[in-house]
Amino acid sequence: MTGSKAGGPRLCLIGAIDDATNKVMGALFVQAESSWGYFHLFPEIFKEYGVSQSIYTDCHSVFWTDREPTIDEQLINRKPTTEVGRGLEELGVTLILAHSPQAKGRIERLWNTFADEKKMAARCRAAAVV
Repeated sequence: MTGSKAGGPRLCLIGAIDDATNKVMGALFVQAESSWGYFHLFPEIFKEYGVSQSIYTDCHSVFWTDREPTIDEQLINRKPTTEVGRGLEELGVTLILAHSPQAKGRIERLWNTFADEKKMAARCRAAAVV
């Protein structure tokens, strides 16, 4: 989810929810969706709740790459990965990529709820000023 406050920076909200309970496990505003953001978000979640068995995510380039494997990767029959993917792999976390809008619908609905609440709060502040 992205947004901006009048005169403020445009920020991106990254986060995670527990798919079984719909509980928000963690969220963080960052300037752009990047490895840096997830390297700050995941440790906080893992400290609070333990390391996840798997993470279901969109197909953002932070999580996967379509580059061709290097010779070294080919020799050990390993697929190319990203920094985030490699870090999760080292922790024993399975990365599952959602390839359809329906597959990632729950988190998208949550971000829409947050956006709606933000708009409502702004309307209430504006109404209070009048």
